[in-house]
Amino acid sequence: MIIINNKKGNTLLIVVVATFILLSIALYLNSFVINQIKISNDNSKIKTSEYAAESGIERALYLIRKNNITLNNIVQNNSYNSGNLNNRSSYKIVADSVNGGQQIGTINVSTISANTSYSIDITGYTNIRSVKLFWTSNGNEVYNIVVSRYRNGRFVSNSLQRNLNHFYNSPSTINFSVSNNNRYTYRFIITSRNYDSINNQITFYSGRNATGNVINLVPGGGGQRIKSIGNIGNNNKAIISDFLINNTY
Repeated sequence: MIIINNKKGNTLLIVVVATFILLSIALYLNSFVINQIKISNDNSKIKTSEYAAESGIERALYLIRKNNITLNNIVQNNSYNSGNLNNRSSYKIVADSVNGGQQIGTINVSTISANTSYSIDITGYTNIRSVKLFWTSNGNEVYNIVVSRYRNGRFVSNSLQRNLNHFYNSPSTINFSVSNNNRYTYRFIITSRNYDSINNQITFYSGRNATGNVINLVPGGGGQRIKSIGNIGNNNKAIISDFLINNTY
């Protein structure tokens, strides 16, 4: 009996299989790295657009508070309602509406769209100790909750930053406080990441853990809202920032 041991053929087969496996791994890693770079780039554009929209809000507030220009005039005047920033981003102030029909002490927001923010002027409300948030869960929403401090229209710091996702039950309560330093203005900001958040209700309290008195931030049954669209580059990443102010301005 003659036994032929073809070692060269076996070696060639092993080399081909190993090459195929290594090539597959390399292609997977290459695709993974490209996707991560794309995600990182998209997130950077989203953040830049978000900051641009916030700049539009701050611009409008400056004109209202310092120059006594009405919000309606700001929206209608092209020299006031838009601007370009140094990082190739821009903003456009697009709406002046009355947020009427509020429940006493509770602010209702039907929808906070994905990657957009809703913020509330809480300047001077030093009696705030907590906020209760209610929303209708779809199992996927992610809230980013921030209390930001500004001075002369410029961001200074965040005194609160919290993420709420589908692991949190609705309603959720967050404790915080506002300084009585009148050099600063304060904003309570909700940003919905990735998915729309619906049937939102926001209620502030004078005690911790949603106790004490309910604080009404919207005197007279309604407040003005500023809406600003932020864009980056070729308008492929637009963020809307929706900001509620009270009627004292």
